[in-house]
Amino acid sequence: MSALEILRQANQILVSPRAVFSDLDGNERDWTEFVASGSLTRDCEAGAAADITFQVPRGVPLPRWSRDTLSLSLEVRDPEHGLSEVLHLGKYTAETPSWPAGTSVRNIRVKCYDIISAIDTPYGHSVTAARGETVRAGISRLVLDEALWADFSVMLQSPELDDVRLEDSVWPVGSETTYRTVLDDLLTWAGWRPGWSDRHGHITSTSWVNLYDDDIYSYLLEPSVVSPGPVRKEDDYGIPNEGTFINWSLGKVLKRELLAPEHLSVAGRGRPVHIVTEIDTLTEQAFEAAADRAWSEMTSAPVALCFEMPPVPIWWHRDGFQYANDELDFPPGSKFLVRNWRLPLTGTGNMRVVANYVPLLSA
Repeated sequence: MSALEILRQANQILVSPRAVFSDLDGNERDWTEFVASGSLTRDCEAGAAADITFQVPRGVPLPRWSRDTLSLSLEVRDPEHGLSEVLHLGKYTAETPSWPAGTSVRNIRVKCYDIISAIDTPYGHSVTAARGETVRAGISRLVLDEALWADFSVMLQSPELDDVRLEDSVWPVGSETTYRTVLDDLLTWAGWRPGWSDRHGHITSTSWVNLYDDDIYSYLLEPSVVSPGPVRKEDDYGIPNEGTFINWSLGKVLKRELLAPEHLSVAGRGRPVHIVTEIDTLTEQAFEAAADRAWSEMTSAPVALCFEMPPVPIWWHRDGFQYANDELDFPPGSKFLVRNWRLPLTGTGNMRVVANYVPLLSA
């Protein structure tokens, strides 16, 4: 029984958070009993972050802050039918702990950051890609071999990373030459999205083309799951109606124009709102797929659906759903890409979700 099915059919849903610290040797310390309050926020562009308060009796050994990692998960239960499912919620570095003096129990408030933020560190030297090297080999040599604490095992299993070979490239020494920028450049050349961390803390990615799969939007969000009072929010400011995409490596330029919704088109606005974006891929197919996807996302931002639901985070990164609501002018077949959500880590209260309406993919 999946959490999705529990969400659909359960009359009552109970959730219990779990928090486990791990050191570099893999030794674990379960701090679930100390979780007093907190929340987890995930953004599809910026990763995830948590703000947690632990109530810890004095004498309990503390983690090695900024070094030990924190794994979060959530058990979802349907008590009526005796069903349960565990949803993993990623891995984090626990930073900046603070607590007051003078009590027998320390109320330790901790900021936790998505494990992928650990590869935002500069190399401190220049980095070179060799002509003819595959993207997989480039990631292994330039990122994995130096960032030994990062887990790329899931990403490197894909044979697609062997299909594209690199050109001679140099990233000069500087604050912007980080493990993450090099990784994302290599992935972009292969026609993949910038990397992110999955539910288990693995740093991974997928191709741009795969984001068009209907499977992403196969989940139908039933009105009964959504708490009363969903909101349609429109923000037209800065939405482009003309786009130019440039690939300097291939010497190619693609043009795109927004025709719907009509009031945002060049004719509807009475003026062009142009945007120029550089996308560096090594194949025309990857370039076109990346440009189409970027254009879809740029022009889908005006309309968002904001709602609350039971605290069951079935979505993770770039996930979507279908939803219909006549009062909000979303007809059947309307598709949405989840932008961010905020989850309480206390086992009570609803989670808040913001999702972008994707008109180009909707029926």
